[in-house]
Amino acid sequence: MDLSNGDSSSNGTVAERASEAAAAAEIFGGCERLNLGLPDTRIHSEDAEQAASVVDCVRASKPALVFIPNKRDPH
Repeated sequence: MDLSNGDSSSNGTVAERASEAAAAAEIFGGCERLNLGLPDTRIHSEDAEQAASVVDCVRASKPALVFIPNKRDPH
């Protein structure tokens, strides 16, 4: 699950981010890769609607493996 499409990135385009996501899915055995379309650079854990989107997706997909950034990572 990707939270945004990376449209605010200063280092690449939305198309490049989508291509990278597809390539990563292939590396992990063709797994399904979802994008929640949350606003890039404006994702807040305190936002109940955004949090609900993430929770709903996790509950629906029941992932076997989850990668998350380190809490000190600005992403």
